[in-house]
Amino acid sequence: MTRDEQLERWLAGDLDGKKEAAHNDAGECCPDFACCNEGGAANAFDRQRFVDADDRTREGMLVGFLGAALEAHYGPGSVTTSADAHEEAANDEGEKWKR
Repeated sequence: MTRDEQLERWLAGDLDGKKEAAHNDAGECCPDFACCNEGGAANAFDRQRFVDADDRTREGMLVGFLGAALEAHYGPGSVTTSADAHEEAANDEGEKWKR
C-alpha cells in the first residue's frame, strides 16, 4: 500500500491494531503507531489535522504520537521530552551556581 493509501485508511480508522498489515510499502507504521500499539490511536480530529498539515506540523505531531505510543507501552512518565531534559539541565546548572 502506498503512503497516500495508508493515510486514507488510517484517517478512516481501518488500520488500528492491524500490525504489519497496516505498514506502507516503505515498511512504515501509521502516523500514530496505532497499527502496532493497541489503545494508542489518535482521535478523529487529530487524524484529520495531521492529514491537512504541512510537513513541519506533521513532524511535530509524529513526535507527540511516538511519545504517546511509548508511554502506552512503558507506562506514564516513562518518556522524557527534549524540553523536559533541557529544563532539568538548566535547573541542575542553576544549582551548581548556588553552591
